[in-house]
Amino acid sequence: MNNKPLKIAFTGVYDIANYGDHLFPMIFDAVMKMKGINCKLYLFSPFGGQQSLALNETVYPLTDMESLHLEHQFDAIIVGGGGILHYASGRQKLTRESKEFLDYPVFETWVIPSIVAYKYNVKLIWNLPGGHQDFPDFYQELTQALCCPVDYLSVRDNYTKNILTDSGLDENTINVYPDSAFMMRECIPDNIIKDTLNALNIVENKYIIYHANVLLPRESIPDVIKTLDYFKNLGFEIILLPLAYTHDDESIFRKINEEADGRYTLFEKELNMFEIMSLLAGCYMYIGVSFHGAITAACHGKKSIAYDYVQNGKTRDLFKTLKQENYYVTDSTFLTECAIDCHNHMLPVDINEEISSLHEHFNKIIKLLTTEEKTNKSDKYFLLKFSSTISKINSTYDYQKNIAYNYELLKLEFHQLDELSRETHIRYVELQEKYSALEEKAIQTRNELGQLDQVSREKHLQFYDLEQKHIELQKKCESYQQQKIASDQWTSKFKDSFTYKLIVKINSIKQKLKR
Repeated sequence: MNNKPLKIAFTGVYDIANYGDHLFPMIFDAVMKMKGINCKLYLFSPFGGQQSLALNETVYPLTDMESLHLEHQFDAIIVGGGGILHYASGRQKLTRESKEFLDYPVFETWVIPSIVAYKYNVKLIWNLPGGHQDFPDFYQELTQALCCPVDYLSVRDNYTKNILTDSGLDENTINVYPDSAFMMRECIPDNIIKDTLNALNIVENKYIIYHANVLLPRESIPDVIKTLDYFKNLGFEIILLPLAYTHDDESIFRKINEEADGRYTLFEKELNMFEIMSLLAGCYMYIGVSFHGAITAACHGKKSIAYDYVQNGKTRDLFKTLKQENYYVTDSTFLTECAIDCHNHMLPVDINEEISSLHEHFNKIIKLLTTEEKTNKSDKYFLLKFSSTISKINSTYDYQKNIAYNYELLKLEFHQLDELSRETHIRYVELQEKYSALEEKAIQTRNELGQLDQVSREKHLQFYDLEQKHIELQKKCESYQQQKIASDQWTSKFKDSFTYKLIVKINSIKQKLKR
């Protein structure tokens, strides 16, 4: 066999600091060497530059793939792996120090290879990439077109396979194998892990790794701290480990450590690839949201819990595949209970089946790489699907344009309603103020009526007393009247009496005698 190295364009996310993506070229290169294949990888990513996490390989911009193929004549293009099968751009910091988040066109990592491979009839291999969600209808024929030039199409899970079959691909053309990261134990010597931990002054199995990203719900932080403190109180060191500096993982760790009064470890320096890998490999338990963080721990026989607050299908399927569904949680309120159960009962995961399966996968790639035959990629199907996709995109654009026009009309109506609402609100406030004033007046009037009512009751009582006195006086008057009548009658009778007449005579005699 020719010992001249195979020149392979290897695409993926290598120009930003995201731990999982950098595993793919590292493992692929190690497996090829293990199997006696001499190859040179040319790394390609959307922006290019120098490989992150201190790996320092040259990374070429994907837009240069065609010109570099013309210069080097690549033997194959390999889509390296990771969650790249979508048509969206993600917001990324290009370096740890960057303040700005830029659009990062991840889709280029698998779209551009298909175009270059089709144009120059280059072997195209998919090395187990993964998808996130179903493609919109107008992308389905484009997906079929982009998959036409693929000579070996493999994906890392059935979820991704279903995305492709839903887009019209024949399921028999899609190979499903585990993520290639399961090969790391065979590719990365244990002494590298031990030496790296010693250099970091970290003792294996004496610490817990926790990983999260900026999507961690803030209300779940107390539950996270409760879980980590459980192990802290058992004597474990707690290490908050960023796996994607360009996702700004560190910001959420600073928040957690601030609320935990700084009792956890957060490295100030930017860790390199082997330091991150070694910390994951040497921990007692991994707790976090990272797919490849969990795989690294599992590969090295460590306990692991997925706290998947973003409910990522790939992580759920991973723990199902590993028969560890009990240690997959999405609700932080169950995290401590799950961690305690994992601490007491979880045994090392057997990944021999995954490794055996991956050997089969890589053997298929090697067979394709070493055969002289090339498939003919010059049929019209690729172009026809592209043309059909453009028509669908145009139709979708026209539809969206009509929606936008209707939206503008609705926005105008909404503005008018908003103005009417403002006027109504102002009138309502005015009426509310008047009502409040009237209500205050009513309260004042009620108070005054209450006071008058009190006075009236007092006057009524006084009138009643006077009336009673009047009745008593009337009774006395009647009594006096009767006494007067009786007296007058007695006087009249007395005057007619002999005695009265005698008295009158006596008084007359007295008068005469005085004279």
